[in-house]
Amino acid sequence: MSQFLKAHLAVFLAYIFLAINLVVSKILMPDVMDPSSLLFLRIIASLPFLVIFYILNFQKVAKKDIGILILCSVLGIVLDNAGFYFGLNLTSPIDATIIMTLAPIFTLIISVFLKFEKLNTLKILGIALGAIGAILLITHSNESSKGATLSGNLIFLGASIVYGLYVVFSKPLIKKYNAQTVLFWLFAIGTIFIFPTTINSVLEVNWSEINFGNYLLISYTVILGTVLSYLLAIYSLKHLAPSTSASYIYIQPIIVFLSVIIIDFFDVNKDFKNDISWIKISSCLIVFGGIVLIIRARVRELKKEKV
Repeated sequence: MSQFLKAHLAVFLAYIFLAINLVVSKILMPDVMDPSSLLFLRIIASLPFLVIFYILNFQKVAKKDIGILILCSVLGIVLDNAGFYFGLNLTSPIDATIIMTLAPIFTLIISVFLKFEKLNTLKILGIALGAIGAILLITHSNESSKGATLSGNLIFLGASIVYGLYVVFSKPLIKKYNAQTVLFWLFAIGTIFIFPTTINSVLEVNWSEINFGNYLLISYTVILGTVLSYLLAIYSLKHLAPSTSASYIYIQPIIVFLSVIIIDFFDVNKDFKNDISWIKISSCLIVFGGIVLIIRARVRELKKEKV
């Protein structure tokens, strides 16, 4: 298999694992574990695996890059994951996955603001469509909604903005170092911030009451939903253009929609299916339309650069 095909397969699997992790995390919260406990497990329980990968693929980090590593860790590991769990705890997986698809649009806005990219008509239209989709979704959700809340959606929206910042600032690191090195340092630094703020929640968990099935879900969150998905995503960015990788975000809502239907079939006492509505599907399609325009604009720019 060529490097090109490996990169496409990597990002494809990464987004599938991340989408399933969103639903798995929602099943666990809040009855099995609270957001703080899951945040602790996702970051700190993943670290031993990343240490092994780092040792096997050792790469020295330059002192001048420590500052940007700290910034990226705070953005992409601490704030993004905190927003993910605390936001998801208050909203539905359907709303969460639609809001997550806004990340490429926020990445573009931030890149333009920092003068890394230039605006054109297609990009402006893409941003406008993304904004319309987001406003439609967020204003539709309210505190009396069965699965989603305004506060939960706003927290998730904030996490998507933070993730956009992380993507922009982490590009130099991803180009310079291998995936194992970047992830080890991001998670190691993130542990320093997360451990003291979440350890009490973990100690309060009654581990003896957690059944085998939920332990499997927790294991999925750590191994597939975090370690493997992060490694695959960073690997793909080394071999594919960011716009190409971003296009795979379309997979997540599809996987989440299918997952909630399957979960409803097995009856796990989570009423996710009834949170699907035509307004949410419409807002999802509008956001997708915005991302398509942005990707087309970037493809045109790349063609002009080659000429």
